[in-house]
Formats: sequence, C-alpha cells, structure tokens
Amino acid sequence: MFSIQKKDGLGRLGTIYTNHGKISTPVLFPVINPNKQELTPQEMTGCGAEAFITNAYLLYKNESNRQKAIEIGLHQHIGFKGPVMTDSGAFQLMEYGEVAVTNPLITTFQEQIRSDIGVFLDIPIKSGSKQEVQEALDETLKRADEHIQHRNPDSDILWAGPIQGGEYLDLVAESSKYMAKKEFNIHPIGSVVPYLERYNFETVVKMILETKRHLPLNRPIHLFGAGHPMFFAISVFLGIDMFDSAAYFLYAKKNRYLTVFGTHYLNDLQFLPCSCNVCQSYGAEELRRLDQKNRTLLLAKHNLNISFEEIRRIKQAITEGRLYELVLARTMNHPTLAKTIQLLFNKSTSTFIEPYTPISTPRAILVSHSELKTQPLILRYKERILERFYPSSNHLLITSEHHKTKSTDSYQVIRLSPLFGVIPDELKGVFPLVQHERIPLTFTGEDIAFIDKFIQKYKNSFQIIETHPNLNLDSKILSKFNTFNKKEKSKRQHDQHKLNAIIDYQFGSGTHDIFNQIPVTIKRSRKTGILRQFFHIGEVKGTIRPSDFTIIPTATFAENLFNIIPPPRLRVVASSESIPFITQNKDLLAKFVKNVDPEIRCGEEVFIIDEEGIFKNSGKARLSAREMVDFNKGVAVQARK
Repeated sequence: MFSIQKKDGLGRLGTIYTNHGKISTPVLFPVINPNKQELTPQEMTGCGAEAFITNAYLLYKNESNRQKAIEIGLHQHIGFKGPVMTDSGAFQLMEYGEVAVTNPLITTFQEQIRSDIGVFLDIPIKSGSKQEVQEALDETLKRADEHIQHRNPDSDILWAGPIQGGEYLDLVAESSKYMAKKEFNIHPIGSVVPYLERYNFETVVKMILETKRHLPLNRPIHLFGAGHPMFFAISVFLGIDMFDSAAYFLYAKKNRYLTVFGTHYLNDLQFLPCSCNVCQSYGAEELRRLDQKNRTLLLAKHNLNISFEEIRRIKQAITEGRLYELVLARTMNHPTLAKTIQLLFNKSTSTFIEPYTPISTPRAILVSHSELKTQPLILRYKERILERFYPSSNHLLITSEHHKTKSTDSYQVIRLSPLFGVIPDELKGVFPLVQHERIPLTFTGEDIAFIDKFIQKYKNSFQIIETHPNLNLDSKILSKFNTFNKKEKSKRQHDQHKLNAIIDYQFGSGTHDIFNQIPVTIKRSRKTGILRQFFHIGEVKGTIRPSDFTIIPTATFAENLFNIIPPPRLRVVASSESIPFITQNKDLLAKFVKNVDPEIRCGEEVFIIDEEGIFKNSGKARLSAREMVDFNKGVAVQARK
C-alpha cells in the first residue's frame, strides 16, 4: 500500500494506494467537519489538497448524518471522490475526558461508511505523571488488540495504529515496538498537540526519532495535529509522511495569518508577505474591513495555500537532495526551533539517518553552517575513505585543501579539509567531493583526530611522507614529517591510478586487482577531459558517470566484479519466481527480495543473485537494504539493460 519514488535521508517522496486513489507523500490532510463544511472540498482542492481527514465520531453522534453516511458512503456525504481518512474521536477524548462511543463500535462504523484510512479509539493524554501516561498507554495497547479482533477481515481500509507515550521516550519505544508487531498500515504519533501549542519542538523531535527507530519502514508515519507549516520540513526530515490540520481554519477564526516563519495577527500586518490568490486580491486593510465570516474564509484559504506551498517546497528539496539546507533554514525561523539544531544535526542522529541516505544527490552539497559538517553524506565519506583509500605511489604529499598541486608519477597528493578530513587527488570528482560549496570552516580537534587516524592507518603504505610548505595544522603526527621540496618536474599521474582509486572507493579496498596487472585503456571526454569509459583487453568494461564519478559496469564487468567481491557484499537475493524476469533485464521488485547485504545504500551498483547465490544480473539499488526487506511494493533494484 506504500512505495517510495525518491529519498533524501529519512524524507521520502512516496505513494499511498487507497480505494479512492493515490496519495502523494509527504501529504497534508485538511480537516473537514463532517456535519458542517466551512470550506468545501472543491475550494480546498483549489488550494492544493488531494486528500482529507474527517471525524468519524462527530459524524456518528449526528444521528441523521450517521444513517445518511452509512447509506451513501462517506465520500458522497462530504462531496469528495478522493481519499478520505477518518479519526475515531480520540482528540475529543483527550479534550473532554470521555466520548459516547466504544472502540469496537467506532471501528465498525468506519467500515460501514467506507473510509480509506481509519483509526481505532486510542487513549491520548495531554499531560500527566509517567504512571498516568503508562496507564493510558496500556489501555491503548489493549484497544489495539480489541480493534484487530473486531474489524472485518474482508475490509480493505488502511488501518492506523497510533503511537503514544508523550515525552516519556521509553514509553514511546514500548508503544512503537508493540505496534510494529501488529497488523497496521500507518502509524500516527499521538499526543503531540500539547507540545506544539507550547512550542516545545524539542520533545516532538525526540518523539519522532524514537518512533522511527522501531517501526517498519514500509508504514507511513502520521504526525497527528501538526498543522503549522513552520514545522513541516523538520518533521519530513525525520521521516514523517503525513500531517493533518484544522489549524488553517482555527487560526483564521482568530484573525491569525500563517507563514513558514511563524504566525501573525492580521491587525499587526501592513503588508501581506504572500503571493497566493487571496493575498494578491486583498490587502491587509481590506481584509480587516470585511465581516468576520468572509474574513475567516479568506484567511483560511491563505493558510491552506501557504501550507501546501511548503509541502511542495519540501518535495522539490527532496528531489534535489536539498532537504538538509531547507531544514536548517527553518530552524532559524524561531528561537524554539533553533533549539532543535543540536538534535537534528548531531553525529548520533546523522549516523541513524545515514543508511537511508542515497549515495549521491542530483546537485552538489552546500554547507552553509558548521552544524552541517555532520550530515550523513559526509560521515559516510569519512568512513569509506578510511577503509577504501588506494595508495598509488610510494611517496605521499600532504597539502592544504585548495592548493593546486596534483598527483604525479612520482608522488600521490592528498589534501586536508575541515569538511571531509582528507581528499585524495584521484577522487576529487567523486560525490560528495565534487563541486561542493561551503562557508569558511576551521579544523576542530575532532577533524584533526580523524586526519591523524587516517595517516596512522596508511603511513606504512609509503616509503616517504612529506607535507607541503603551505600546510599549517596542529597535528602531532604531521609534525613528524619532512617538508616537501620539489626538485624536478614529474609527469601527470597515469589514468590507471585514478580508475583504481575510484573502483576501490566504490566497490571496496583491493577491487582494482580485477585487472590482473593488464593495462586498462581509458577514454576521456573530448569536451571536459574527464574520465568517461574504460576498456580491458579491448572490451568496454564500464562508464564513469560524470555527475558523481560512479562506475556503471557493463554486464560482463559486473559479473567479473561479482566473482572477486566476497559475499554478502553488494548482493541482493531474488526469489525464484522473479528470476525469469531478472534475466530478461526486468527490475527487481521489493516483494521478491529474499535477502540483502545490510550495507547496501540507495543508488549503489549491486548484484542480483538467485537463492543459490548465482549471479543473474546487476543494477542500481532504488532502496536501502532495510527498505528492500521491509517493503512489498515498488522497485528494489533497477536492472541494467
């Protein structure tokens, strides 16, 4: 019921499949009152809505509308043919302490009105001691089992299992682990509204991260009641796929005007900082002169427009691999959001996100703040270069990042960088090294420790190690080496060494031995001069993608690589029924993945094998390893034709 088309860290462009159409994630569900519509679904779809959420409990309480909805169906009742989600009345339970409906009854009612996505009657809690929250959670877990027992097994509603626990992260973990084992399709995180209303974003960030650690990746996560656009990007960055909002109308009733930077009272505005159709048609003073009803409707439309604009902006950021930069910008919008920076961009969070981050993005990375030094792409590079560096000479020259000295046939150059640690000259076109842009950064103690660790590991691979005179770094290891004194000119480094370095970095240390000392012919681009293709014994073996220097192997070279790279490295095991399609260059779907190398990242070149371990094809991973295992819909590996 859910598939992924594009990713940036935990942010996902996906598709949820329902009985009444597809939902593109991340998605915002505007709240519709089932008994009284202030804005029609048609007016809201004009602002960008593609799905809605309504309250099954409020509909059930209205006896005449209840019978009507059962007879004609929810969609006809509210006047919308697309996907509709229903809530169970849990919010009213949290607000008023009780509701006049039982869990089994509201489950059956949602089936009767033919909701697309339904929720059982869980127990959210505004605040309380840990014991009180534990008691509410225990009841929620009991109700989850009760709901499963009472729901119709033939119903094709997508059922949502809410996560509770509030600020007590051990209870959030308990809830998430329990729900992960149950038959649910979607997981809303509940009880977040009280924290959002107090601008306690730090607690909500911790709740999302704790939830994400324990739930299956193929289940979308919904952040209940998070309707303010200033928090959308941060939430998507952490893996939230769905939002719902009544804020667009509730704020409008109080003459409050939403922006991605915060909320303004209409009386405080001289100008409307938006280009939606409402703000183009009216000025601030004109809106103030309107009667309350019309002013509320127009402000509600603006609030929806600005919310959907932010959702589209987030989707574009994921497409471009720019979600990190957008999130950093949003954290600067308010002091309480800025408090989340340490949670979002620390090494622990980045380490958690890294396995789900693609190996490259369509555009170069931008580092506009020192906190972005810890983003997953950079952490992954440091880990890989530490394990996959290729020494191409017996003489190592260490220089500064921007010095133009290049590797030659006499010495190999590495440049020291406060962002990447070390940059071998041979790999300067490899992502994320290629075309990165950053603010001036200084070397921290952690940066120097990484550089020292790298030098310590590889120093025995060289007979001579020298530092360039321009290098000024407070390192005990570097201070032991002599200063370089260039005495004679050397020829340009042979292209074979560059290719070897790229192959080892992509496929693992020592993979370059595949050429068995037989020279490789390398073809460069006539326009740019960069490496493009390589030939071995007269046969084309691979193409080097210019955007990130990833090697795209031919079919024969992929099989050659498979034979020398030890299992389970880069292996994806396909089920027997899919093998006839795989051998015809058809993509491998996630539902046919039996096993996978846990280190595979989205975008890597991988080997597709059968259950006996025999090579069948190669291709590009469209999902990370864990996603391939968790998902049963969508493409896992895009086969090379």
